[in-house]
Amino acid sequence: MRIDVFTIFPALVDGFCAESLLGKARTSGLLDLRLHDPRDHTSDVHRTVDDAPFGGGAGMVMKPEPLFASVEAAQPPRPLYLLGPGGRRFDQRMAEELAADAAGSGGFSLLCGRYEGIDHRVREHLVDGELSVGDVVLNGGEVAAC
Repeated sequence: MRIDVFTIFPALVDGFCAESLLGKARTSGLLDLRLHDPRDHTSDVHRTVDDAPFGGGAGMVMKPEPLFASVEAAQPPRPLYLLGPGGRRFDQRMAEELAADAAGSGGFSLLCGRYEGIDHRVREHLVDGELSVGDVVLNGGEVAAC
């Protein structure tokens, strides 16, 4: 099964998923985990992936351009899920659905949010849905992806 993870902290996900059962699945070839850093698809010297929200407001959001470019370059398996608090709760039933769907499509992909969220254009035109790990506070989607 192929799982692509889009994150600005690929080493964090890679390190966690190199251990225990996930590590064994990767070593044996059962899991093909591919990590993609949207910073690799920026055009400025600072590799900027965040910007002020278009409509105003507090905080920063992830810019759409590096995310779209990263996904386009990777051509990941679909569906592509945004990991965030407002999505469908990831539970055993959802895990079974993902596994069944992945058997036919070859996998799925995860987009890890950061900052105050993701530019709305990403929700509208790039991702296929949103997943949540439940009523917890996280500072990004990496822990949820793991």
